[in-house]
Amino acid sequence: MLKNDSKQELPLLSVRDLRVSFKTDDGLVEAVRGVSFDLSRGETLGIVGESGSGKSVTNLALMGLIPRPPGVIAGGTAIFDGKDLLTMSPAELMSIRGRRIGMIFQDPMTALNPLMTVGQQLTEVTRRHLGLSATAANRRAAEMLEMVGISSPDSRLRDYPHQFSGGMRQRVMIAMALSCEPDVLIADEPTTALDVTIQAQILELLADLQKRRGTSIILITHDLGVVAGVCDRVMVMYAGRVVERASVQPLFAQPKHPYTLGLLRSLPRLDRDHSQQLDAIAGQPPDMTRIPPGCSFRPRCPLAVTKCVTDDPPLREVADGQVSACWFDDAAAETRRSESVASATADSAEGRS
Repeated sequence: MLKNDSKQELPLLSVRDLRVSFKTDDGLVEAVRGVSFDLSRGETLGIVGESGSGKSVTNLALMGLIPRPPGVIAGGTAIFDGKDLLTMSPAELMSIRGRRIGMIFQDPMTALNPLMTVGQQLTEVTRRHLGLSATAANRRAAEMLEMVGISSPDSRLRDYPHQFSGGMRQRVMIAMALSCEPDVLIADEPTTALDVTIQAQILELLADLQKRRGTSIILITHDLGVVAGVCDRVMVMYAGRVVERASVQPLFAQPKHPYTLGLLRSLPRLDRDHSQQLDAIAGQPPDMTRIPPGCSFRPRCPLAVTKCVTDDPPLREVADGQVSACWFDDAAAETRRSESVASATADSAEGRS
């Protein structure tokens, strides 16, 4: 993706202390707990974390797509081009959604209307937001399908979503999201369930479109390999919180939070003995209706100490441009030290026996 080196201008999108809750029969679920981040023009921000970490809910809240009830925007601001998305009226949000902020949903089969042709759905967007005539909207729709690599676009406009393959439906979603040339594109797991060839094509398409249009992208994914290849910065979420945020290179080279380290260690590697099992993070994410006191990751953390049980660590800067919510400044270094001590202790015990 396009790498953004300019750090001087104000961010296009600035989110501060976003909080989202859901009222359920089991209690209040705090799905997003104080999330903050900035998105610059032309930048790609990756958001990673396990299922239920709050990645998608964060971005649905920005788009005004949280069902209320049971959802509640409990606090925070989301300043987009000088205006707060969270306080906009439904009419104001509708004028921005699809026009200035586009979204690629995770499952195109459910996001696309099965009762409408692809052409009807594509033209609806441009006629509403750009005021195009029926003829101009059809021309624009065919151009967009061609741009995302769908052959015979004029005839395919008359087809229904079920007549497209999974990869082609994803391309249709991208075409729809980009029809109005938005300033921001939110891509929620855009390559999930696609084979690796189609994944590469989709990512290449997004990179090409970003270079040509300067679009800012928020990429929600569980695939750290994709993040390493296409993102400028990464935000790691766990149990509704941001636990680490950094540029791609330092985050992969020197992760500061033990959860980030665990995610990276679970990745397949070419230099790993294939007969060995992949490293896994022990335990399960917490029940969001009963979040434990102190650090939410503490029950699964190999570095947890007494302080972690009682005190929730704040998100703080631990290296230049790298922030982490952990009482240790460098979880990777501390883990290596702990492993070295454990190995030495085991060797010593073996020698005595």
